[in-house]
Amino acid sequence: MAKSLASLSALPVRYYVKGEFKGLYHHAKFEPDLAILEEPCIFAESKSVSYYMDENLLYYGLFRSKEDDVSLVIGPVAPMQIDAKTIALILRKIGEPLSRADELAAYFSTIPSYPLRNFLQILCTVNYFLNNEKTDVEDLIIGDEILEHMEIPEKDINITESVIHNTMELEEEMLSYVEYGRTNDMKRFFQRPVSGRPGKMAPDAIRQKKNLIVCTATLVTRAAIRGGLDPKLPSTSVTCTYKKRNF
Repeated sequence: MAKSLASLSALPVRYYVKGEFKGLYHHAKFEPDLAILEEPCIFAESKSVSYYMDENLLYYGLFRSKEDDVSLVIGPVAPMQIDAKTIALILRKIGEPLSRADELAAYFSTIPSYPLRNFLQILCTVNYFLNNEKTDVEDLIIGDEILEHMEIPEKDINITESVIHNTMELEEEMLSYVEYGRTNDMKRFFQRPVSGRPGKMAPDAIRQKKNLIVCTATLVTRAAIRGGLDPKLPSTSVTCTYKKRNF
């Protein structure tokens, strides 16, 4: 269950047996584990499903199985993309140096952000499948005023800290990593949870996939050439050959 939940939600999921930590499922890790540090607060609630929110507005979900002494903890989850100020506050709280800011920011970039109400809805849904128990968001809310406080504010933010909303911005980000040789950023880019799907580019599935590969190969090759790749290298000729065979 823990592994499936982590795969479906892209959120860090930990499982406990008789209150003892047994493992963590997620494709990215940060040490020390923020949830482990918050265990006393997370486990303070005895309900089958509950959540805890810390002073930095990070929240964690807790599930207690009714059939056995197993618990699941998901999080941390933020209501929006973590900014530099929040990163610094988190590091200060856990006693880690500010030199780890980039490492912590990279970790949070792999975790989807959810407004609190959406996060609580996820908890209710998972609890239904885990315990066959129907729970409403209102049953979990700590206080009515908290939801208003947690809504994403309407304000201008730095473009480097904004969420990518469309395929054009997604494409520009990916190609910039190619052009400037930012391999580590590219790896983190592909570790993100997938959202949405490619637009329709062909009448059938096979042609769709071929067209998608051709377009991607063309754009990536152009970005690499802009970054200094010799157009006469074998790698670029392979791209051209593939395009000719599949058009």
